[in-house]
Amino acid sequence: MKIAIIYDLTELGGVQTCVFSLIKGLNRRGVTPTLFWDEPPSKPIIDSMGLKLDYSYLKLPIRSTRLKKLPTTVRYMVEPFDMFKISRIPKEFDFVYAFMPFVRIDENRPHLFYLSGPPLLPQLEPSDIKFRIGKAFYKIFLERFYPAYIPQKNANYVINSKYTADMYLEAYKKKPEVVYPSNQLDFEEKTKFDLKERKYTTFFSRIMKYKRPEMLFELAAKNPDREFVIMGGVSPKRETYLNELKNEAKAKQLSNIRFVPNASNEEVEQILKQTLIYFFPAVNEHFGITTVEAILKGCIPLVHNSGGQIEIVPNSELRFDDDNFAEKYSRLISMSENQLTELMVSLDRHIGQFSEEVYISKMLAFLGNDKID
Repeated sequence: MKIAIIYDLTELGGVQTCVFSLIKGLNRRGVTPTLFWDEPPSKPIIDSMGLKLDYSYLKLPIRSTRLKKLPTTVRYMVEPFDMFKISRIPKEFDFVYAFMPFVRIDENRPHLFYLSGPPLLPQLEPSDIKFRIGKAFYKIFLERFYPAYIPQKNANYVINSKYTADMYLEAYKKKPEVVYPSNQLDFEEKTKFDLKERKYTTFFSRIMKYKRPEMLFELAAKNPDREFVIMGGVSPKRETYLNELKNEAKAKQLSNIRFVPNASNEEVEQILKQTLIYFFPAVNEHFGITTVEAILKGCIPLVHNSGGQIEIVPNSELRFDDDNFAEKYSRLISMSENQLTELMVSLDRHIGQFSEEVYISKMLAFLGNDKID
């Protein structure tokens, strides 16, 4: 069976993790899929994961490397020019997985779109005036020729959380099936919480403004005897923001904050195993797979009370609003080992549904098992 996958695998990220897990599941069944994109996948990443993946160049009118560098509003207006028809994928391929929505279904081809939030959810669009003007320009002059932001009636979609599925239902009066994202960290064998082993409070996600990592500064200032880590991916266009964060921490004399940009898998494992509190302040995150990964490594999450985080962290004591996050943090760090162990055990039971194996099983089910076993 020949499988095509459409997405950018030049770097690590949440959606990329889902693609890597799909490839892993296909490889187990003797299938080497082919990636279609205008940039080849990162060989070091593919090799480090032991994956088998072929590559076929897909010419796009605007190179994906250029799109990444554009401001949000400009990108919204020009990205539709990269739409292409599924008929460009050779007919020898039996199934097409697309992890972005800009593939037009112009012929009857077995396929699946995996949606992870924008751009088909208008509720998650920026609200600033520049974006609204750009969107109006697109709808008036471009949408009829490049309807990139309208779901296709003949397309098969799944989506990454109940939160985003509800928004899709609100926007289009139809609710897609939920397939929770994958993660690639193994479940830890955890029997007791050891406070001596866990010294960090850690922010772990892409380091970007809407994730609000700077909220960790207030906790660091109020708790000078504790250690804090800001860890996550930083693309070249966001290095300026990272430097702003570092300068702000220095200006506030927060010597107890450590920055770990673009951490290796080994660094992530090591730091999470030494983390007591995983802190995630982003508002209305579409899902938030790094929260699952932190829990897998035995961290106690303290996350914003919104978005897909509510699905991952059902205990309201582990979720905060902006006016009570410092209070909830103080309550957590004052808990005994036994209390923390009870929290950990309950979280472990809950997050089984977000495992890589569950994700792979659901994604491969769309193929029909009789075709690949």
